[in-house]
Amino acid sequence: MSKLAPFLDKDGLLRVGGRLKNLLLDRDARNPILLPRDSPLSLLIIDDVHHRTLHGGVQVMLAKLRQQYWILGDRAPIASFPCTWNSPRTILRKGSSRHTNFTGRRGICATITSDCGTNFVGADAELRRLFHSASKESAEIANLLAADGTEWKFYSPAAPHFGGKWEAAVKSAKFHLRRVIGDTILTYEEFATLISQIEFVLNSRPLCAITEDPDDLETLTPAHFLIGGPMTLIPEPPLQDVPTSRLSRWQLLRQMIDRFWRRWSTEYLQRLQARNKWQHPERQLTKGSLVLIQDERFPPSKWPLARVIDTHPGTDGLIRVVTMRTTVATYKRPVHKLCPLPINGSNN
Repeated sequence: MSKLAPFLDKDGLLRVGGRLKNLLLDRDARNPILLPRDSPLSLLIIDDVHHRTLHGGVQVMLAKLRQQYWILGDRAPIASFPCTWNSPRTILRKGSSRHTNFTGRRGICATITSDCGTNFVGADAELRRLFHSASKESAEIANLLAADGTEWKFYSPAAPHFGGKWEAAVKSAKFHLRRVIGDTILTYEEFATLISQIEFVLNSRPLCAITEDPDDLETLTPAHFLIGGPMTLIPEPPLQDVPTSRLSRWQLLRQMIDRFWRRWSTEYLQRLQARNKWQHPERQLTKGSLVLIQDERFPPSKWPLARVIDTHPGTDGLIRVVTMRTTVATYKRPVHKLCPLPINGSNN
């Protein structure tokens, strides 16, 4: 405890001292209240933070907790705290059923690449059996099905990084989905609705500009490969800040979708906008570049786009401000508020 330089405040509370007293923070953040590890009050506070952070793990809970309290024992009191969260019941389905649902919505695939999960391997064997048995019934049917045979490719066992691109996307979606749902129990229909809307959000993300025309603000998205064009969503009033107790079940789903959109789109934009304080050369924006604008006011699947029409380099030659044109007007914005699309058409 001596390392924390504790002191008694005017109310008789023991607080953490140190050099943070001069920071522009509120009092609790500068000097958190010291609490013993095993006191009932400490356990109640940890339980409250545990639920407020949606079971976010030791590091997340510790960061939230120390905004007001400092419980002795460092990470140990939090790491040893029992988690009583009952996650939504997992519904397992055979790989062949998932494949049937997918092809019914998207059409038959020429090639599928996946890991060596037993469900996928079993589905591959079942598809081969059905394909060969159907082909034997009639030469005419065999000719029709010849072009529909799906080749299922499996990458090496114990090598999930071989599917790094889609595994990273799945991990990101699951991470935010768990925190959006929290301890809410959804029916199968509600969960399926939520997943379909999340699918919509993921498939609407911009990848690159379709043309080099400065007046064209349309981008290529995953939806173009699925339905041949961009996806659109009916605009609805935001429910982000409405208390859950005032929402119907349908409104609760919409609020979850809004929250997922806020979390996932922010993470996506941060990946596009990542810079290391000019310590390494970065691809600078040029005239005609199509960019995403960071703006939290837009609803789910609405990506604000703009074309750079002029750049304003500083004395060191680095571009920190640009003039851009949207569908509405022309603005001047700093580059840290803009995100170049993940695929640069001029380099690909």
